Formats: sequence, structure tokens, C-alpha cells
Amino acid sequence: MQDIKTQLINILSLELAIPAEDIHTDSDFITDLQADSLDTANIILAVSTEFNINIPMQYATELDTVGKLLQLIESKKNIS
Repeated sequence: MQDIKTQLINILSLELAIPAEDIHTDSDFITDLQADSLDTANIILAVSTEFNINIPMQYATELDTVGKLLQLIESKKNIS
């Protein structure tokens, strides 16, 4: 079983068509990963489905880095 960070990076790699090795916890979705608002919505939906958690769309603007999204997933899964 993959850890949450690895799963998240794989989702981002698939959604953004970026090699997984180019995605890091400090990567900014807009400036580093070139994600737009549609990409962000798709990422939130994919993450919500994959981890069976609810992420309201209003979080989209607050989740500007991979690390922040990872922290949110871990908090919703009660894992630290």
C-alpha cells in the first residue's frame, strides 16, 4: 500500500501530465506545476474520490502548494 504522499503525487502527475519526480511538497500549483482553475477543481475531485474525503471547493484558493493539500488530506484522514 502506498503512503498518502506517494498517492497524492501520483494523482497530481496524472491530472497535470507532469512526471512524479518533478512534484514536491513545496511545489506551488500555479507557478511550479502550471495548474489552472480547472486543473485545481479536477485535482480536488480526484483527491476527494481517491481518499474518500470531502474537500469543499472553497479550499481551492487556500491550497496553493502540494504540502498544504497533503496536510489537509492527512488531517481529514486523522493521520500525522
